Amino acid sequence: MGVIYSIAMGQLPISIGTKGTDWANDVLFGEIVPGLFDKLLLNAQGEPVVAHWLYGLIQDGIVAGVGAVLGFVPQILVLCFLLAILESVCRCRLRGKSPGGHIRLFYRHCGSGHFRYHA
Repeated sequence: MGVIYSIAMGQLPISIGTKGTDWANDVLFGEIVPGLFDKLLLNAQGEPVVAHWLYGLIQDGIVAGVGAVLGFVPQILVLCFLLAILESVCRCRLRGKSPGGHIRLFYRHCGSGHFRYHA
């Protein structure tokens, strides 16, 4: 489990998720997407065709903010893919066992696992 996390999140030299995240942050949301918006929002002289505050809001606010959030998607996809492989190979249910700790508490105190309300 630790190796899978290291591969997805960047602790090992073969971290696939970190390479995808670096590409998404540096190339996709650092050059490609802002370049497309520059073509739409700038004229031939390099001046914005909209108000300067609107250009700053779009480029520095919306594009950079959405890019910062979507930059983590490659790491999450790699992590989910590797966990799915681990579940199928080991035939263990990782996600199914995660909420199991509180069920035992309910059985211990309530008998059937359901709360009993006394009126």
